[in-house]
Amino acid sequence: MSKKRAMISRCMIGDRCRYDAKSKPLDRAILEKLEEEFLLIPFCPEAEFLPTPRPPARFIGDKIVDIYDEPFGDASALPTLILSEFTKKEVSVALSGDGGDELFLGYDRYFFTDNYYHKFKKLPFKNILSEIFKLFPNDKLNKLSYPIKHLTKENLYAVINTALKPWEIEEVLNKKNSTFLELAEYDEEFNSIEDFSRYDFYRYLPDDILTKVDRASMRYSLEVRVPLLDHRIVEFAYSLPQNIKLTKGAKSILKEIVYKYIPKELIDRPKKGFGVPLKIWFRNELKNRLYEKVKNNKELKRRFFLHQKGYNYEYLFWNWWLI
Repeated sequence: MSKKRAMISRCMIGDRCRYDAKSKPLDRAILEKLEEEFLLIPFCPEAEFLPTPRPPARFIGDKIVDIYDEPFGDASALPTLILSEFTKKEVSVALSGDGGDELFLGYDRYFFTDNYYHKFKKLPFKNILSEIFKLFPNDKLNKLSYPIKHLTKENLYAVINTALKPWEIEEVLNKKNSTFLELAEYDEEFNSIEDFSRYDFYRYLPDDILTKVDRASMRYSLEVRVPLLDHRIVEFAYSLPQNIKLTKGAKSILKEIVYKYIPKELIDRPKKGFGVPLKIWFRNELKNRLYEKVKNNKELKRRFFLHQKGYNYEYLFWNWWLI
């Protein structure tokens, strides 16, 4: 039997990829330590060693809308398509680890939301701080100006979890503002970290992650199975109290299992999403095309110029790009 082959995609580290002749990606170092045969999949083959990969022209524009049969706002669909194409060349069935973060509390945003809610709750003069945040030349503080004034866990969660914030709808789309939970058509309130993960399980996982992987893989006739969503694992995960899941930190139950097979120092690293460098593309290769798409919307045009100065509205622009 041939050795197992691990498919590693450079796009996993998005615009943080920096390579030169003397260095090697951490992903390669991990696999070498495991003594596995592996394939390193470049995000953009014709620009293999550029500081930032170029946009994959074959998927930019209407093409990705055709593939997904609708405007699909998660830009990680791009690397997922590329990964699916390469994987199909090696196998017909692949396994995905989707569901682990939702079931075993792995997303950083759960802890960000809970942590900052309790910090902001103690602050006096929230209305004044909100106005000050609007004046800072920092888009992260700008985005917090509304939730610090209207402090709820839902509003803080929306800062990270939405491209267009619920309180910005009227400003950008000239439609009535709404709340995060109303837009999501979700009735449960956010009181604990477990509540965030339960929301993701019922909304984010099926509407985004599973849809993204299913359509990208089916594009290349690749079957992707999701073992962590076996009903027995789901039932077990939801039978565990939050404090047990977080005994040794985020997703610690799964990590304790993986430690048996992979060296601990290779697992205990900062979490990295499956992202692409949209913010850089919208300041360079896609800048002019983006301007043509936003120039007739006063608010988006204003944000376009702020983005060129260092603010970051990449996800909002990507969603508008697809409409």
